[in-house]
Amino acid sequence: MVFYGAGREGIVRLLLEKEGVDADCKTKKGQTPLQVAAQGGQEGMVKLLLGRGGVNPNYQGNSCRTPLLSAARARQAGVVKILLERDDIDPNCPDDEGKAPLTWAASNGDEEVVGLLSYSSEMMLTLNGCPKKAKHHYTSPPREDTKEL
Repeated sequence: MVFYGAGREGIVRLLLEKEGVDADCKTKKGQTPLQVAAQGGQEGMVKLLLGRGGVNPNYQGNSCRTPLLSAARARQAGVVKILLERDDIDPNCPDDEGKAPLTWAASNGDEEVVGLLSYSSEMMLTLNGCPKKAKHHYTSPPREDTKEL
């Protein structure tokens, strides 16, 4: 039922207020509303769904794509940033092709998403389906809501 309001936050908000509405329902293709919103770059919808209890932010659909992987693959930097701000996101979860979010971003030439993903504490780059762990030596980017003293 939440899919009928895709792209319309007000409608989804009303649906989510109804008792018994499953905000983590699956389509025939195994996608959740969060995955669809993440892939489509719908930042407000992603925040709305993540704010609702019972939504699995690491759910892998039929193609094993998490919302983070879907967003990284679709070059949706704003959504990637929102998802990475959470403690329960797995940034290394590969899809059915064995590619992790960082691999997709790098193969797409998306420097902004690569930069965001490289700030996660441990990243994984998969080359030809073979995972390679790499620890980075970067520091986290400064938060926008902090001031220098």
